[in-house]
Amino acid sequence: MMSPIPTPKPRPSGPFLFPKAQSTVLPDPAKFFSPNLVSTPLPTNSFFQNFVLNNGDQPEYIHPYLIKPSPSSSSLSLSYPSFFSTSAFIYQVFNADLTIGKTSPEDSINHAKQQVISSYDDLSVTLDIPSSNLRFFLVRGSPYLTMAVTQKTLISITTIHAILSFSSNESLTKYKFQLNNGQTWLLYASSGIKLSNHGLSEITSDSEFMGMIRIAILPDSSNPNYEIVLDKHSSCYPVSGRASLSKPFCVEYEWEIKGWGDLLLLAHPLHLQLLANDDNGVTVLDDFKYRSIDGELVGVVGDSWVLRTDPVSVTWNSTRGVKEDSHNEIVSSLLNDVKGLDSSSITTASSYFYGKLIARAARLALIAEEVHFPDVIPAIRKFLKETIEPWMEGTFNGNGFLYDPKWGGLVTKQGSTDSGADFGFGIYNDHHYHLGYFLYGIAVLAKIDPSWGRKYKPQAYSLMADFMNLGRRSNSNYTRLRCFDLYKLHSWAGGLTEFADGRNQESTSEAVNAYYSAALMGLAYGDSQLISLGSTLTALEIHASQMWWHLKKEDDDGDHNLYGVDFTRENRIVGVLWANKRDSGLWFAPPAWKECRLGIQVLPLLPITEALFSNVKYVKDLVEWTLPALNRDGVGEGWKGFVYALEGIYDKESALEKIRKLKGFDDGNSFTNLLWWIHSRGDEVEEGDGLFEDFFFAAVAMVTWPRSSGIGRGNGEGRVGDTGVCDLSILHLTLTFASQVENKSVINIGDNAAAVQKFHSYSPATPPPSPSFSPPLPFTPPLTSSLPSSTDSPTLTPPALPPPSPLLPLVMHPKKQPGKSFLFPQVQSTVLPDPSNFFSPNLVSSPLPTNSFFQNFVLKNGDQPEYIHPYLIKSSLSSLSISYPSRFFSSAFIYQVFNADLTFGKTNPDPNGKHIISSYDDLSVTLEIPSSNLRFFLVRGSPYLTMAVTQRTQISLTTVHAILSFSSNDSLTKYTIQLNNGQTWLIYASSSVKLSSHGLSEITSDDEFTGIIRVAVLPNSNSKYKTILDSFSSCYPISGKASLSKPFSVEYKWEKKGWGDLLLLAHPLHLQLLANDNSDITVLDDFKYKSIDGDLVGVVGDSWVLETDPVYVTWQSTTGVKEESYNEIVSALMKDVESLNSSSITTTSSYFYGKLIARAARLALIAEEVCFLDVIPTVRKFLKETIEPWLEGTFNGNGFLYDAKWGGLVTKQGSTDSGGDFGFGIYNDHHFHLGYFLYGIAVLSKIDPAWGRKYKPQAYSLMQDFMNLGRRSNSNYTRLRCFDLYKLHSWAGGLTEFADGRNQESTSEAVNAYYSAALMGLAYGDVDLVATGSTLTALEILATQMWWHVKAGDNLYEEDFTRENRLVGVLWANKRDSGLWFAPAEWKECRLGIQVLPLLPITEALFSNVKYVKDLVDWTLPSLNREGVGEGWKGFVYALEGIYDEDNALEKIRNLKGFDDGNSLTNLLWWIHSRGDEVK
Repeated sequence: MMSPIPTPKPRPSGPFLFPKAQSTVLPDPAKFFSPNLVSTPLPTNSFFQNFVLNNGDQPEYIHPYLIKPSPSSSSLSLSYPSFFSTSAFIYQVFNADLTIGKTSPEDSINHAKQQVISSYDDLSVTLDIPSSNLRFFLVRGSPYLTMAVTQKTLISITTIHAILSFSSNESLTKYKFQLNNGQTWLLYASSGIKLSNHGLSEITSDSEFMGMIRIAILPDSSNPNYEIVLDKHSSCYPVSGRASLSKPFCVEYEWEIKGWGDLLLLAHPLHLQLLANDDNGVTVLDDFKYRSIDGELVGVVGDSWVLRTDPVSVTWNSTRGVKEDSHNEIVSSLLNDVKGLDSSSITTASSYFYGKLIARAARLALIAEEVHFPDVIPAIRKFLKETIEPWMEGTFNGNGFLYDPKWGGLVTKQGSTDSGADFGFGIYNDHHYHLGYFLYGIAVLAKIDPSWGRKYKPQAYSLMADFMNLGRRSNSNYTRLRCFDLYKLHSWAGGLTEFADGRNQESTSEAVNAYYSAALMGLAYGDSQLISLGSTLTALEIHASQMWWHLKKEDDDGDHNLYGVDFTRENRIVGVLWANKRDSGLWFAPPAWKECRLGIQVLPLLPITEALFSNVKYVKDLVEWTLPALNRDGVGEGWKGFVYALEGIYDKESALEKIRKLKGFDDGNSFTNLLWWIHSRGDEVEEGDGLFEDFFFAAVAMVTWPRSSGIGRGNGEGRVGDTGVCDLSILHLTLTFASQVENKSVINIGDNAAAVQKFHSYSPATPPPSPSFSPPLPFTPPLTSSLPSSTDSPTLTPPALPPPSPLLPLVMHPKKQPGKSFLFPQVQSTVLPDPSNFFSPNLVSSPLPTNSFFQNFVLKNGDQPEYIHPYLIKSSLSSLSISYPSRFFSSAFIYQVFNADLTFGKTNPDPNGKHIISSYDDLSVTLEIPSSNLRFFLVRGSPYLTMAVTQRTQISLTTVHAILSFSSNDSLTKYTIQLNNGQTWLIYASSSVKLSSHGLSEITSDDEFTGIIRVAVLPNSNSKYKTILDSFSSCYPISGKASLSKPFSVEYKWEKKGWGDLLLLAHPLHLQLLANDNSDITVLDDFKYKSIDGDLVGVVGDSWVLETDPVYVTWQSTTGVKEESYNEIVSALMKDVESLNSSSITTTSSYFYGKLIARAARLALIAEEVCFLDVIPTVRKFLKETIEPWLEGTFNGNGFLYDAKWGGLVTKQGSTDSGGDFGFGIYNDHHFHLGYFLYGIAVLSKIDPAWGRKYKPQAYSLMQDFMNLGRRSNSNYTRLRCFDLYKLHSWAGGLTEFADGRNQESTSEAVNAYYSAALMGLAYGDVDLVATGSTLTALEILATQMWWHVKAGDNLYEEDFTRENRLVGVLWANKRDSGLWFAPAEWKECRLGIQVLPLLPITEALFSNVKYVKDLVDWTLPSLNREGVGEGWKGFVYALEGIYDEDNALEKIRNLKGFDDGNSLTNLLWWIHSRGDEVK
């Protein structure tokens, strides 16, 4: 077994917990939850929360019914509610339309629990009433109420209305009754039940009943189709439903169903908007509708749904950049706001208001980066540390976070004894709001000070997990998604307070901030899963906000009105949205205070606010609706700021003028933030109504500035038109400025309306208290270019800014449409083979694979073998040969020997016939021999060779061995052949075929045959092998696909024919990664085939799920550089940077040029990590000068071109010389070369986002050449050119025929390719690219550790080879070689070095097994005594030595006289000085 990748994990084996609290205000969950649930974390904002609070008798809205249990009467009532609507509010009216119980409920005193929550999930809750023997499966969106009568019981159904008619079918399994309120109800029973009507309002069963009962209202009794639909689907009922967020921007619903037939459920409007177009598993019944306060609910048939939202990019900074001519004004304000930061002057102890102050300061740091004024960052960092750390360490005076084990979550010290303190945080209200602000501050501080981030990561993840945990019950300390509702697709507040209208949410923008901040924290920690989850929840929260909170003027006519016309006409935004109500008022303000209503749906003002308010027409209507309210006396300046911010979306000049006149700001906002917002409004924002218009995948870099031990080490981030990251004239100001602000008092920004009684310290039945306002202190922001002065400090002047560049067009969210993708100039290569020789005509018009497992079949004569586990397959002379290979081995190499054990053709073959590739996929290829009427389904890992005889043909089977015995079964559908090499083969036919043996080596069919034939070797004489092969012979795969839709997961699915279950073979890495909870498969541990890749083990099942531990892609080292080593690194850094000179580069090779680019990019990141930013402008200049000519096609002597023949990139040199650029022109080593370019592009986009925006199309074109996930016709590039989704690592080789198939030498360069792509995803805020790159990185590392890293004592390879080698040199599909392409086996330092370079943070994960590393270095060191050993190779040996012996390695590195062209002394020193003690 291999060591796991030792990267930081979001939840370590012993997750951090804050000190435990014994709350005095929390209710007892044991009152209503069953005993098996109370020992696990419990939901506190769920759709059924009222059922477990107080008496458990308040209704909850479980679409489409209001459900109300009555523990006192052991019954449950349901209501199909009517609406009550005014201009001020809308709510659904509960009437007990039907009440279900038993005829004589026992006295409740005899039962400890009158109702019990026995189970629950995202989409369902099961409520038991033991005294009535009733179990209700309350599934959200079910048009039926479903209940199980668990013991023989007399059933009672009552109503508050009068029953007008009552009838049944003949079998007494369906009843229909009409009520005098106009309702018609249907009742279905699983078996006959005699019900009788008693009086006007009661129905009872005449005899005891046990079984299932379903009840549904006819929403339109005049339309007979409703009853037909309900009848049709009444026999299939859901008992539970859960949602999955395993794929970015996707929610998958699955229901557990009983009965028979198809499942009918109801979708709300947002479901319908997001239901995937390709979701063939569902049918939408457009005319089957139920009314709801959330809009019409529409019927959907299917027990699994897929909901997809467009991606939203999570970015640190604005999506378009700040206008350069506005920097002076922003910097002036920034200095004022930062000077006011003083942690000692903060008086609030509220977790909400304190969190807002933290987030406000964090905004200032990001704005400072964006306007290139890093001088203030040390002061902000100091403030953030002083404010955040006491909460993390439990030393904050007067409050702090505690862990409540009763419900499983965080509470505060104040909240643990006072239910109204911290706005109800102690009873689980508003957790996402409070913690979202903390996470924002933590994310920013972890970004600008990674060492701080590492130190407090456990606490940070504990805060995040409190409201964003995805675990289920027993596997976590926190409940699952505390606030987010996976059916409604937005969050709830309310906590453990009983409300007649269910849960509620006021501020959607604070909810958005919570998930956005979590995604930012993922960016800071390189956690692609957290980025994905946070971004997905952000996108969904925005969707829901725009649908249910944002009231659009065009809805006033009522034609498409979600709410009543009266309510929509008078309101542009909902104040508080309840599960069962819409309110125009707020918790802290009446409806007339429109500025508060707008503001609470905007704050905090962030880059993500652009997506939330992307509909410019709506924004204009909203602001115009709000503006008159600002004329009211006492309106807080803070609220005005948010109104003017939205006004700035469509009228920047007017908004800016108003903002400049403000005299105060919300306590979470600042003058700087408002100026940043206005000055980052792009001219391209026009009126529209797209969901996240102009926001998706905006090309914005994610800059991670490192921590600093001293003053003056921060930096800014680029913006549109930027010409510099930081200027040396800025840096010299830092020490002076920081010393001035350290002891200054905070600017009093006033207690404004946002700070006034936001929550309910009062009873829900009591009207909200009138807020009291404290006027803010006067504050006039400076509007001149001079910075503020004081008696204590000299006047500072902002540095002169470079002249602005023209605004670059925003790169919109790419839809990956081939016609719109960037393509390099096309070329007609003179060295590429013609793909039409072997690919069928329907394939040659699409991009084709160039490093595939069947590549030999389409090169030259197509007659070289390929290893398709477990057989070597060779096609030639109108026939196909199969070999179960033996192995030849020595201490230098291992390979599998091909012998044509069996050859299939027809009796009189066409000697000129050739094969055709008619289809292929990740796990299969279909090879046809038309002249022989044979079609072979070559599926990787199949123990059978499967062929279809497409026309009546006489079959021929020959062998190079002698046939010892040949026999069949009685039906002539199975034959057994024994050969003189010891092999036994089984032949299975789909129908009878008479085969006869001719001589020693040939078998033919006596008659013509058409159908399926399958052939398998018996790998062992044990009889169970034959039994297994017989059992699964009738189910055969014809194709297989792999999916990378979930981070760190690969899903295999095979298309199969025949009957029974599918048998395939898994290699060792498959077995390591097969998901433990994959109940769809069965592993046959004792059913094995031998292979050069290790034993192949039988697996039964047509879909597999492989899961790897996450690997976290970070810009910098995971443990940090030791601070005392900075000086040595900086000294080397200055020399290395000084030597950068693009004009002195002589190579034109894409490989060596790429290495030089990546080498320089490393220097920039090291400079950040050691807080020496002075060199970054020089590095940036070098990177621009070296990368741009390749992207623009102006590089002298070489460049990238597009080959339309195979569909991919080639180079100018490679297009005419197959050996040029190491074979890049024939598709060799693409991931190696392009990985270096992507690394440089990622870093340059990070430190210069404006450059990144400009060249994003070219950057993505380079990435897609080897990392495209599309399939054929929907892309310009083949799918995953180099990565093998069966072997789970990459191949090189390209379009060169090799007897041993594809090969790969440098695994570390392959790792670099996917790692660099993930970094590019971080730079561009592309969640999908981060996830894909991180996943492929993790898989490449695991495969490397399994097949390239040879460990002493392992038995994967033969003992002779293992004893003499610690690394494979070149790994082939069919061979393991100790030599390299460029060096013999004894040059061990080269073998080690080529598996290490380039030296990066990810190298830590690749070489995580310290014992193995020591053995490897000890094995290599003697080779360094050989004469002529390159200094560059020595550097990599010493780097690995530094993992376990830093001092010795450091001494050797200091004595080196040269370095690899992709490495540097700076990089080696960084590596050694970032070896943390924990690596041991």
